[in-house]
Amino acid sequence: MTPYGAAGDKGRDEAVTTRPNAALDGVGDGVATPIVRIGGTGIVGPVLTAVPDTARGAAIFDAVATLVAQPGFTELKRTRTTDNDE
Repeated sequence: MTPYGAAGDKGRDEAVTTRPNAALDGVGDGVATPIVRIGGTGIVGPVLTAVPDTARGAAIFDAVATLVAQPGFTELKRTRTTDNDE
């Protein structure tokens, strides 16, 4: 089935509505997207303005996973430093 064909398939409606709700439930109130769940814990982000190479992307994921696993970690944020939204 193509993505266009899947759009009319009502059998997928529950998954399409429950998965985003489950992601939001994992991070709590007052958050936006993108949401990432790692090990059952949800966070907002990370937000990158450029796509890293594979090795750097893996290192970023590992760093985020380390932070998420830390009890008491709640937030890491800074103002955008570039307009490069690719």
